[in-house]
Amino acid sequence: MSEPEAHFRRNNAVVNDAPGQALRLGSRAVINLWTLTSRFTVRHMNYRPHVVFLAPIRPALAGLGLAIRMGMIAQALALRAKLTVVIVPVAGQAPASGRLPELLGARVVEMDLAGGVETPFALISVIDTDAERLAAFRAYGKPSLAASLGTRVRNEIRRLLADINPDVVVIGRAYLAGCADLAPERARIVLDLDEDDEASFASIARRLRQANPAAAAWAEEEGRACTRLVTRASKSVAMAFAASRYEAASLRRRHPGLSVEVVENSLPMIPSRCPTPRKMNARPELLFVGALAYPPNVEAVLWLAGAIMPRVRRHLPGARLIVAGARPGSEILRLGMRPDIDVIPDPANLAPLYARARLAVAPMRAGGGTRIKIIEAAGHGLPVVATREALRGLDPPGGMVCVAPVVGSFARACIDALSNPALPRLQAVARRWASLKHDRRRHLSSTIFDTALSTDVLHQQHRHG
Repeated sequence: MSEPEAHFRRNNAVVNDAPGQALRLGSRAVINLWTLTSRFTVRHMNYRPHVVFLAPIRPALAGLGLAIRMGMIAQALALRAKLTVVIVPVAGQAPASGRLPELLGARVVEMDLAGGVETPFALISVIDTDAERLAAFRAYGKPSLAASLGTRVRNEIRRLLADINPDVVVIGRAYLAGCADLAPERARIVLDLDEDDEASFASIARRLRQANPAAAAWAEEEGRACTRLVTRASKSVAMAFAASRYEAASLRRRHPGLSVEVVENSLPMIPSRCPTPRKMNARPELLFVGALAYPPNVEAVLWLAGAIMPRVRRHLPGARLIVAGARPGSEILRLGMRPDIDVIPDPANLAPLYARARLAVAPMRAGGGTRIKIIEAAGHGLPVVATREALRGLDPPGGMVCVAPVVGSFARACIDALSNPALPRLQAVARRWASLKHDRRRHLSSTIFDTALSTDVLHQQHRHG
């Protein structure tokens, strides 16, 4: 069991099927389920809907940002419904992800994707030229992460949903949106999009275009394919979620008529008191946390190592960079051979790294969504130096975050933050922002989830009409 889950189990009651069951959400705070489920529970006092949650990765309390978001959705659903979590691991296996769904009292089904890749997608890899491969991918029409949902896997999901016959099916991310047509006719469909994938892939393409035009063109097609899946599913979807107002507005423009509500990312636990202030005589260490197979994160780390750290070390010779995250490739692992960089693959527990560091860095220049790791760093009392792209969708206070778009300003901001004698005050500002804006206890009570699970709301359009 992971350290966050051990904390969760010590301080939380496991959700059961009894309406009104008290759920302990903090070491002392008890929030009654009757209050949390508000109007939905009042109107359905003798009935809790059966919800199936199709998640692209195992939901978790810590680790990868996607797994944390799926964990947040699972917690909100478990408060209000009899929950079955179906893990369709197209986004991979989250390291040290633990057993959050089981702790929530959910039934868990893990799909086996081995050998499930669709033949048309598999054949793309044997095509000789970049242009022909791209044309074949465009004709295939679905994002790469959807390619594992071959006929066998889709039939198994269809049979499972038919056997359960749920009231609501919640689907995680655009690349699983094609599963909407596998649900029973009666089921209400809710889609957690998180971000506008087409915009995110377009930003990746812009970064790649000069150095690798073929990869840039492929990224653009990935984004368009995500949009096509959501467009096809939208007639079945009663509600969609986005991680910020910025992403919600972008998705509404791209999918007119789709009801998109904001469900912000949140932390499962934030320390009740500010962490012990970091001493100024401690080694000046910068911390980057993120999925290390994700191209925008890879680019960010290489930029940090190649352009930022040499400038920082000219002013602060003892400065070090800690890089921690899942599935680092050889390019990232080689950075660990440098005396000023520690690379920590697949860390089981990030808390010691946050305690060790003096500053968090988020130098991403592409991608989308809201960066859970910025919220997590703030929850641990770390100020942040970030790019505008990394902060999109967040509104942290100026004392906590320094926005730095280019090499010189980013390095200078890091030097200033590492040397700032007001560091304890910045720690308190960061933790207070995370606590006020992104504490999961507040987010779990959102009436958006009640509305999403309201099965008596009629669809505006017949699902297969």
